[in-house]
Amino acid sequence: MFKRQILILFIIMLATPIFIQKSTANTHGYVYDISYKKIGLGQLVVDINWDGQKGVVRTSADMSLLYIDFSGSQESNIYRDQLSKKILTKNFSRVSKGFSNVNMTANFFKDGHKVIINNNGKKQTFTDKNNQIIDFNAVVLQIGEALKARETHFDFYMQTSTKVAHYFFMVTGQEMIKTRFGKINTLKVVQARKNDRVLQIWFAPSMNYKMVKFRYQRNIIDINAVLVKHP
Repeated sequence: MFKRQILILFIIMLATPIFIQKSTANTHGYVYDISYKKIGLGQLVVDINWDGQKGVVRTSADMSLLYIDFSGSQESNIYRDQLSKKILTKNFSRVSKGFSNVNMTANFFKDGHKVIINNNGKKQTFTDKNNQIIDFNAVVLQIGEALKARETHFDFYMQTSTKVAHYFFMVTGQEMIKTRFGKINTLKVVQARKNDRVLQIWFAPSMNYKMVKFRYQRNIIDINAVLVKHP
């Protein structure tokens, strides 16, 4: 159970099931070293490519723990909605192997108010007339957009493989982070309204508000990641 939690919680830590595929890091990606306590697990790679108002985000990982290899990826097609001024999801695909075998696709309609997913051949439809649903990759980018707008409290409705989850975040201040590039001034964002876990994410204004570090703690789990390569 512990190793399964490591898999699920590490990849972006918002209770999203793991995405799977071998990591395909390149010079255009943001690369993060992942560790459990002080034990290196592997790397997370995030590639972000915009073409006008449309974009593609590819998140991939390649890790090993206790002689067990596991890896993952998710590809999301996103766009900037002119009406809401938010980054929304058009669709995403995810595949998993190992502890959790998942072959999932999700298509978003009506600017995120309706989502149809196909998870291992099982189709489900989710709707929300009042709120726009997005995927994890869009959540991370949208946090950066909120920080640019000097917002300090924000929330998102995120599609997982089983439900639409409502997440709340808040800015707790500025913090200087040590990286291999030197010290970087960051804005510290934490997940709010969750008493059973601690999720902390640091974003750098000098890097267009990209994530440079995160930490997730829950029970005996203590996962850390820090940026080691960027475009």
